[in-house]
Amino acid sequence: MKKDDPKALLEALDGRLKRLGVECIDLYQMHMPPQNDRIEEYMRYMADALRAGKIRAVGVCNFNVEQIKRASKTLKSEGSSLTSAMVGYNVIRRYPETNGVFEICEKENISIIPYAPLAEGTLTGNYRDGKKVPIQYVITSYFGHLDLTKERNDGTSFVKRLFSKPKETDIKQMEPLMEIMENIATAHGKTIAQVAINWLITQERVKVVPIPGVRSVRQANDNAGALGWALTKEEREAMNFDK
Repeated sequence: MKKDDPKALLEALDGRLKRLGVECIDLYQMHMPPQNDRIEEYMRYMADALRAGKIRAVGVCNFNVEQIKRASKTLKSEGSSLTSAMVGYNVIRRYPETNGVFEICEKENISIIPYAPLAEGTLTGNYRDGKKVPIQYVITSYFGHLDLTKERNDGTSFVKRLFSKPKETDIKQMEPLMEIMENIATAHGKTIAQVAINWLITQERVKVVPIPGVRSVRQANDNAGALGWALTKEEREAMNFDK
């Protein structure tokens, strides 16, 4: 069976169930939009998997707003719904708020799962002391800055983006935000990373479920410290990176 055949989705699912030794996966996400653009067919197979009890919920990843709409519409026609959309979203990467993703997720009750919620460590304050931002994040940020995936909606010309540097990889431009977040963290007895995660989980318009990476017990405990409290409206406004 060809990899770009929608039926391959069910074949891959059966393989995962077997390898995991389980009968059902809680959330099954399609990692990228299909190159053949057959979103509706893929979602119908997802609906088949739901009816068969092999998965409990359907998610998509890296879909733009129109692709999310198509996926959601198809699942609704099959008597189901789209549960989640994984997109790049954090304090300094806020395209989903203006490119239509927030609107469709709010309307259809779709949760947002942001990848890189701490901007590869940038939003922990770890790079304030002269350390260089990881090269992989610099590259990822630059491609996002160029808007090759059409996720921005800020009117900036491609030429201007081509010859400029993403703010999130410029330590000097980031420092004012870091100072604000540090002050907020101190006021709550928290860390800068906890402030960044709390900013996501207390988003009021849509449900946001961040999945920060964990490499140690310390990081796990730090992530847990983002729960059980909330930023004030004034603190959220102060963290607006574009102001």
